[in-house]
Amino acid sequence: MSARPVLSILAVLFATVLSQADELPKVKNVEQQPLAAQAKRVAEALAFLGTPLTDTDRQTLAAATDVVAIQQVLDKHCLAAVKITGEKSPQLETLAGPAKPELAEQGWRVFLVKVLNPDGVKGLELRADSPNAMPMVAGSGRPDPKVQSVGEVVGKRFLDLQMFNSQPLVGELSGLEVEYRILQIYSRDAGNKEANLGFRLIRNGKSAVASSKPVTIQFTGEPAVLVKLT
Repeated sequence: MSARPVLSILAVLFATVLSQADELPKVKNVEQQPLAAQAKRVAEALAFLGTPLTDTDRQTLAAATDVVAIQQVLDKHCLAAVKITGEKSPQLETLAGPAKPELAEQGWRVFLVKVLNPDGVKGLELRADSPNAMPMVAGSGRPDPKVQSVGEVVGKRFLDLQMFNSQPLVGELSGLEVEYRILQIYSRDAGNKEANLGFRLIRNGKSAVASSKPVTIQFTGEPAVLVKLT
């Protein structure tokens, strides 16, 4: 085997290792009891949504005695993390997470979002943002709304995003130095698709307080399977 193919193979393996080794920052200065309680509620919500943690993950969470162990269990399910700095004038930064960005054609997938909140910002709602999830029509109050996007833009608007904020979770950030939120993503299409994902902080359900610069994620959409019933 020549040197060039060997180097190419090593480069691919090295890139794969780097991708698999990506980790989100771990927060150590957070109280264990409230983080464990929030993690338990997240696990309950995931089960309610039909995507429960594995038995191993649940057992590890239940037995965890420090905050890093809790984060190690949940971080691997995070598609992204959001870092919030500044209590009076919050600034947001979005980080890509280690979870595999796999979607399902004509279906929903569930991911976690890690919120890094060293300044204890609370009372605000976190929402996901993406130009790939913009509506296909412009609301006008008319029975025949005007089509907003045509041509190439239609192919780029293939997502729908939704944060799960119902019980057992709460709608607003708690102010804990680290907590986890649940993001649901719908994909219209199958195949490999590139999308931008960012986040906003909302006050009173409508006023945008801050937004982050989006990160680019390469999604893979599994094709839907037609099931015929007789």
